[in-house]
Amino acid sequence: MLYQEITRFRDSDLYTAAEKVAIEYAELFTTNHHAIDDSTFDRLRKHFSEGEIVELCILVARHFAFGRLTKVLVIDHVCPMPGT
Repeated sequence: MLYQEITRFRDSDLYTAAEKVAIEYAELFTTNHHAIDDSTFDRLRKHFSEGEIVELCILVARHFAFGRLTKVLVIDHVCPMPGT
């Protein structure tokens, strides 16, 4: 259910405020990293410690890089997720 709502996370009641700001950060990181500014981190700090923010940054970067890797090696469509 959560994945079905991800494109509407801002308006969804399924996500907490902390989850929403984390999703927003991940979205910015992957689509427009230049838009990440102090206000982005201020919103993150309302819900996460400095260490948790670093972990979030690393997690998003790692998954983003892995996605790129699967594209480069053309394995993103060879091994589809079940149900796709």
